[in-house]
Amino acid sequence: DFRVTDRAKLIPNGIDTRPFSEPASRMSRAELDLAEDDVVVAHAGRIAHEKNVDMLLTAFGRALERVPRLALVVIGDGPALEAMRAQASELGVSERLLFLGMLPHAELPGALAVADIYMSASVSETFGLTLLEASAAGLPVVGVRSPGVSDIVEDGVGGILTENDPREFAEAIQRIAHDRTLRERLAAGARESASRYDLEHTADVLLGHYERLAARRHARREA
Repeated sequence: DFRVTDRAKLIPNGIDTRPFSEPASRMSRAELDLAEDDVVVAHAGRIAHEKNVDMLLTAFGRALERVPRLALVVIGDGPALEAMRAQASELGVSERLLFLGMLPHAELPGALAVADIYMSASVSETFGLTLLEASAAGLPVVGVRSPGVSDIVEDGVGGILTENDPREFAEAIQRIAHDRTLRERLAAGARESASRYDLEHTADVLLGHYERLAARRHARREA
């Protein structure tokens, strides 16, 4: 039975936010056959059933009924990809979906740069790196309220969190899509939240703790 009996500090993983906040190159909407007035939603990651992609697509279909200029860009690959394509066809939303497949990580910032909103319906995240990357790119996040997501996305600050319900999830997408002021406020909040996970910041925090521990140990030896 292992127990921590001293004070503990939780230091989250860090990412290099600069490639996402300042992408070296950007995909254009024209090359993806997207219109400038489209409201583009992005989703990146492993396309698998445990990522709740069926609910995500159902919610997108509901939102599309209210926001006809909505488009979804899906980045990634996985065992549920063909099922997702089939579901899109059944829902009649295939024409508003664009599957980019698996991209090299260096190209991800440029792909996210075409989007206005990021969404993830996953409820199985431990530490959602794609949520951090999207936030660093200045994308408001629509996600499902769950431990791995709520740790990164603050509801009403960097995005909107909902229950695991396609109707509520779709309403969150609609709110951000229709309200440019809200979208801009959440985008700013997302960038600010992501900055706390920047590698330089998390490294400084870790180094500070090591320095304090070393100083405390030195003081005990001198006593």
